[in-house]
Amino acid sequence: MKAPKKRITNFSLNRQEGAALVIAIMILLILTVLGIYAVTTSTLETKMAGSERSYKVAFYTADSGEPVGVNIIKAIILNVPSDKSLLPAPWKDIVLDNDLVLSEIFTDGRPDPDDKPDTAPDVDASGNDLGLPEGGNVELSMDIDRLSAYQMTGGAIQFASGYEGIGSGGGGSIGVTYAIDSLGRYTLMGSQSRIEAGYRYVVGTPGGE
Repeated sequence: MKAPKKRITNFSLNRQEGAALVIAIMILLILTVLGIYAVTTSTLETKMAGSERSYKVAFYTADSGEPVGVNIIKAIILNVPSDKSLLPAPWKDIVLDNDLVLSEIFTDGRPDPDDKPDTAPDVDASGNDLGLPEGGNVELSMDIDRLSAYQMTGGAIQFASGYEGIGSGGGGSIGVTYAIDSLGRYTLMGSQSRIEAGYRYVVGTPGGE
């Protein structure tokens, strides 16, 4: 009877079975982390760009209130309407029904001089009413207040008054100052911007400028 043969197995510390799989998994993990970071960064930048754009839209809507307010002031001074329906379009469609702005153009609207100026909006309009970009997604609210009237100094030629054919008197004219408080809203993103502007109407000059 033969004796069983003995098998000797040598184990080497340098064997690398499975190392390639571990390296591949590590590379995949790194690429996954980089991909998540890139997507997160891109999403954040997109949101920031959208937010910046929405505030710009609100700002430009509020900024449009200055020329709108000036044109409404001129229309009321030139037409002296008893109610807003007598104003030319499109102003009669955006002036609120309270008609306060019709009297505030000629007076400060305060029965008592110690009262604060009225801050209720006189104008409420959408982008569609004014032909603004973004149409119905933007809204404009505006308050117009008469601040003061004063005698302006200057020559008759400067103000085209007196013997030059417009106005009465040759030594200057009356300046009337107004405050235009304009609020623009971008309803699609819920952003808004406010702008306050001043305007001076000069009585007795063409266009009042």
